[in-house]
Amino acid sequence: MATVIPDSGMGFQKVYSAIIDDSNNLVDVDRNTNSLKMITTPHYEVHKGNMYDIGWIFEEVADNTFAYLSLEVPIGKEFHTIVATGCEGDAHMHLYEGGTLTGGNQLTIHNMHRGSSNSSAATALASPGVSATATTLVYQILPGGERVQAVGGVIREGTEWILKSGKYIVGVVNKAGSAKTIGIQMQWYELNV
Repeated sequence: MATVIPDSGMGFQKVYSAIIDDSNNLVDVDRNTNSLKMITTPHYEVHKGNMYDIGWIFEEVADNTFAYLSLEVPIGKEFHTIVATGCEGDAHMHLYEGGTLTGGNQLTIHNMHRGSSNSSAATALASPGVSATATTLVYQILPGGERVQAVGGVIREGTEWILKSGKYIVGVVNKAGSAKTIGIQMQWYELNV
C-alpha cells in the first residue's frame, strides 16, 4: 500500500510505503529504503523485559581446575540461552545437563531492560561444588595461543540452546599450565511451556 503526500507547493510530492498486518496495524517500514524494519527475537525480548544475564569472573583458577556456573530452569519454563566463556590461556568448556551440586554463591540475575520490573524464575550459582554431572551437551576447546600470541581463548555459542526444566552447569577447566582467570556468562529469555 502506498500513500501519496500531495504537492507541498515546492513542486514535488513524496511517496511513503506502508504495510498493514492482519489486525490492521501499521508495520514499520524505512522511509528511505522502503524495507521492513525488523529486530531479532532476543532483541525483542530485551524490549519486553524478558531477557536476563548472569556472569562471574573466577580469579587465579589453578591449572587443571574447573570454574563452574550453574543455572536451574524451573518447571513450566523453557529458557532460550546463549553461553559465553573465556580464559586467559588454553581451556576446555563443558555444558552439562543435570548433575549434583552443593553450596555455591547465589548470583543476582539481571534483567537486561533496566527499566523493567520483571524478574527471572531461575536460580543461578557461581562456584557450586559439583560431585556429579549427567549429560554432556557441549565439550569445546578454548585455544589460548602461544608466546607473543598468548591472548587467551573466548567462545560464545552463537546458536541458542533451548533449556527445559532442570539444572545446567557450565564448567571451564584451565589447561594453560599455570593459574589463569576464567569468565562465564549466560543470557536467556524465558517462555512458559
